[in-house]
This record gives sequence, C-alpha cells and structure tokens, in this order.
Amino acid sequence: MANHSKNSDIETAKMPQLKRAKASKDRLRLVIINAQGVKNLDLPESGQVTIGRGKDNDVQLDDTAVSRNHIRLEFAETMRIVDLESANGSRVRDQILKPGSSTDFAIGDSIDIGQTMLVVQRVAPTARPRRLCSHAYFELRLEEECQRAGLEDGKFAVMRLHVEKNTSSASVNEALAMTFPRGHLIASYGPGEFEIMLLSCTKSDAEEYTRRLSATFGQKNIDYKAGLACFPNDGRSPEGLISAACDALKPADETSNAIMPEVIVSDPAMQRIYKLIERVGPGNISVLLLGETGVGKEILAESVHLASPRKDATFVRLNCAALTETLLESELFGHEKGSFTGATQTKQGLLESAQGGTVFLDEIGEMPLATQVKMLRVLEERKVMRVGGTKPLAIDVRFVSATNRNLEEEIGKGTFRQDLYFRLNGISFLIPPLRERPSEIISLAKSFLASAAKNSGITPVPGIAEDAQQTLSQYSWPGNIRELRNTMERAVLLCDEQSISNEHLPLEKMGNMMPSANSLVGHQLPGAPEQGQPVPQFIADESTAVLGSSKDIRAEVEAFEKQRIINALEECQGNQTKAAEMLGMPRRTFINRLDSYGIPRPRKKKD
Repeated sequence: MANHSKNSDIETAKMPQLKRAKASKDRLRLVIINAQGVKNLDLPESGQVTIGRGKDNDVQLDDTAVSRNHIRLEFAETMRIVDLESANGSRVRDQILKPGSSTDFAIGDSIDIGQTMLVVQRVAPTARPRRLCSHAYFELRLEEECQRAGLEDGKFAVMRLHVEKNTSSASVNEALAMTFPRGHLIASYGPGEFEIMLLSCTKSDAEEYTRRLSATFGQKNIDYKAGLACFPNDGRSPEGLISAACDALKPADETSNAIMPEVIVSDPAMQRIYKLIERVGPGNISVLLLGETGVGKEILAESVHLASPRKDATFVRLNCAALTETLLESELFGHEKGSFTGATQTKQGLLESAQGGTVFLDEIGEMPLATQVKMLRVLEERKVMRVGGTKPLAIDVRFVSATNRNLEEEIGKGTFRQDLYFRLNGISFLIPPLRERPSEIISLAKSFLASAAKNSGITPVPGIAEDAQQTLSQYSWPGNIRELRNTMERAVLLCDEQSISNEHLPLEKMGNMMPSANSLVGHQLPGAPEQGQPVPQFIADESTAVLGSSKDIRAEVEAFEKQRIINALEECQGNQTKAAEMLGMPRRTFINRLDSYGIPRPRKKKD
C-alpha cells in the first residue's frame, strides 16, 4: 500500500482480511527491508497479496529495481510466490525465480526482489488485549493532546465512525484493531459509534488510514460512514475537532450563501448585541467579533451579513489558522498560473469571489505578519493583487473578523499589526461565554436535540428530563455552545427513551471541573448556595463597544464612534486627513462628525 504512516510499528495492508486458521490465534506479518528502512505489515491468513512499484498493488515499494507489478503472495494450505512477469526476476532462499514462474515458500524464507528483501513471519498475539476506551477518557486525552500539539506545533487527527445497526461488534472491533496500530486511541462514542485519535498524524497520514479502513470494512461487508478532522486545520480545541469530525459524517451543504441558523436570544447581553447588529448591519463598517472558542462567532458574522444590503450576495468564510502562509495568500488573493509550484492554472481568490458580499476572517489573530501587510493594503485600497500577478483588481466586500485572542496583547508582542487592528476594528462585539448566558442553555440544548434527531432519523424528538436540565444549567461549559451541541448530539445516540436524562450525559467530565479564576466571576458553581445570576456587563475600552450601559442603542453607537474618532486623532497626531483614512471615513464626513460631537478641531502647528 502506498504512503504507509511512518509512525506505525505494525501496519495493515489494503488486502482481503479473511478468517484466521482455527488452530492458531497467531497472525502473519510481512517484514520489508530496503533503503527506506524496515517496515512491518499485517498479512491475511488466507487470500493473496500483490507487491510492486505501482499504486494498484496491495503493497507498494519505493524501489526502482522492482517492476510495477512484481510478485503475488498466495496464502492457503501452503504459501506460494508467483512472479508476475517481472523485469529482473525474484529470488526465494537461494533459488532464482524466473519471470512468470512460481514456487512454494515457508515462514522465515527470504524473498529478494530488486533491492528489497521480504520475510514472512508468524507473530504471537500480544499479552494484553486491545482496550476500547470510554468517551470520557477520550475527551480527557483529546484535551491534553490539543494543549501539547499547540505548544509543540504538533499534528494529529480525530476520526468519527458510524457503523450500521445489526453489525457484528466482534467484526467491527477486529477490523478497527487491524486498521489502527497500538498507540492510536479507539473509544466508544455510542452504540455503533466510535471515535479514534490518530496521534502524530499529518493529514495525508490520516487519509491513508481512511483508505485502509475502507478496504478492511469492505472485505468484511461492513457498512459505515467516517468523518475526519485534523489539528490544527479543522480545529484547535477538543470541541472543535469532535464537532468537525461529526459534521463530516453529515451530507455536505450544497448552498454557498449564508443561511440564517436558528438563533436563541434570551440573554439580555445577547439581545443588546443583536439589536446593535441591526443598526450596524446596513452600513459598510468592518466588524470584529471577540470571545472564547465556541461561543458562536460565526453565527454572529452571518447575522451581520444577513442584516446588510449584501445579504443576497456571497458569504465567504476563511479560517486563517488552517492554512500555511503561502496557501493563505493564495486562498485570499488568488494566484496566476505558474506563480509557484503546483499553480497549474489561474485561480480566483476568496476576496474576488465574494464581490458584493461579505468575507468572514475567522481566527484573524493567527494570520502571519507577512500576510497582514498585504491584508492592510487591501483594506486601504480595496484592491487585490493575485500571487504572481502584475495588475491589481478592484473589490467591493465587507470584512467581518473573529478571534479568541487578545489582539492588544498580540500588538504588544509584535505578532499583530496595530494599523491592521484599527482597520478591522470598525466596531467590535465581545460575545459572552455560555456560562454567563444561563437562560439560553436549555433552549439551545432543545434546538440541538431536534437537529440531531432529524439528522439521525429519530422520532419523536426526546425531551430533557428535570435532572438533566439541572446538570446542563449548572455545568460551566468551557467549550461553550460547540460543547453543548456535541453533548446533545451524543445524548440522542445514547437515548432509547422519551427523555434525555443524566445517564445520557458525560457526568465524569461535567462533575469534575476545576474552574479558572475568570470563570468564577459571575458564575454559580454546582452545589453553591443559590443566588441571583448577575447580568454580564462589558468593559468599555478602545477595542470593545459599550454594551449594556445604556437603554438607547443610538446613544451607544454615537458614544463609541466619538471615542474612536478621538483615538484616531491621537494616533495620527491631530492630522484629520490621516485620521479619516484610518477610520475609512470621507474627510467631509469626518469634519461633520467633529462638529456634531463637539470635538475641537486640532490646529495646524505654525513653523
């Protein structure tokens, strides 16, 4: 098989996995020794395996002296090698096997083809059986792996697996053990549902495992669906990765334009945010969304788009953390044919494709500094230059950005440009975490239940028992809305009753949280004396709109705009033209704002 993972000691070739001999629980293993090192592959007890340099072989070798289709190994009552008309022939023990001929061989015999030596061995089963982990343990390990990979710039993947009902659990477990070597974590997500953590795996490694799984399940006639999510491209948090892997199991969304999701808005702070979006949406001002991972920044971004005259145009989302610097620029700005290796044709960038619409830059804090410079130029000139291009192209798009980072701290560290920050931060919204929006938890949970039941074909939609509602309301939800969604989607799979109860919730995790200092503010912990929930307030500073301090939305917008004008004048040392440009405002409008807000006009310094 091509592209075997380098991280595996024992791997499974894409070949028929038939029944083992009744007299033995041992397995056969093929040892491959060549210039690339030593590799071990599991073999079937019966069936056949083709070996050669071509991709269509069960085992692909990187050896120029090996023919595209070199030999076939046959496993039955005896083992036999057949030369497939190879150019250089084969050697078994000291016997030369001419092209097209065959001979029997035994365990331990050396087989030489090209510059590669092959040996078939019989391996006794390991002393410890393979363990199927619990979902709680899987989530704990996943959280630790996200932290480790984030610090060490590591890579790994999460796979979600759905197996059709009435499938033999023994067959599924055997196939999983044969496909995923020890060291990778296999856990039960629910009845007929599994989750696998593929450690130290790149995206190509993970995709190779999906191909092996397809071959193994195919030979066992197991119907299944698999979803894959890779760190950091598809998510940087446990909730994000599980959510992405679960979403990959569902039918792809065929529409490209934004579709307004069902929005639950009962919390006072969120109501004020949505009212302000109604006022800001019709304009063209850039919007910056701030908040923890999973609080619903993308839904807010879609809300801004759909509250604007651009709602019938394209809404384009780009995760700035998911791509390398070169690919990020290519995706944003497009590229000309031949501008870099692999650029076989001219490609339109996302900014061009969103003409007349809205571009949502998710995780803007992860954008490389070199790309930030080019992005600043786009915001100032409203033109894009394709990678390798010579002529700028005019664009008409609105920018909405989001981050869970403190961009002011990043500016202090030198990892984010202050001028780009001012351009993106026309107005900002700080979205409160779910633990500060307790009135929305049960409503959101019911909404996610209905959606999950519909996707799984479950009727009627289960309710939520009183004990489960209490548990959901008291939990601190560090993964926010995304974690709640994952929890309810799994609860639907576990529940075969009329209501979701505590037994369908991950109580191991939900009852053993050590809250951070920040999460203690305004939050009542489970078991604490009952008290009134404080309404979340937002701190007014240079980066955050003043929300929740006034009943008059117009006054809030005006107060914020006045402060931004004052800040811009200070930043530009009183130069009104530069301050207007920084705010993306015509100079005449800027002067009128100075007069209407009673801001003294800076006087020019006399020489």
